[in-house]
Amino acid sequence: EWSLRKRLPSMTMPILCADADRGFVRGTVDMATLAPNTRLMITNTNDFSVLVNAGYEFLTAESFEPIGRRIR
Repeated sequence: EWSLRKRLPSMTMPILCADADRGFVRGTVDMATLAPNTRLMITNTNDFSVLVNAGYEFLTAESFEPIGRRIR
């Protein structure tokens, strides 16, 4: 009931899908492939400033190229 899985395909706003834990990224990748206007970032570092910087760049960018359905 609370899952975004059914809603993601109709979400048109830019979405940053980011994860720092390589063991649990499948959900992050699934979310990125379901929503049409996403940017995906996966990092293997425990330095969360990498994710914070990615979020800042995402929020302040004038535009970005969404990944669309290019993940396989």
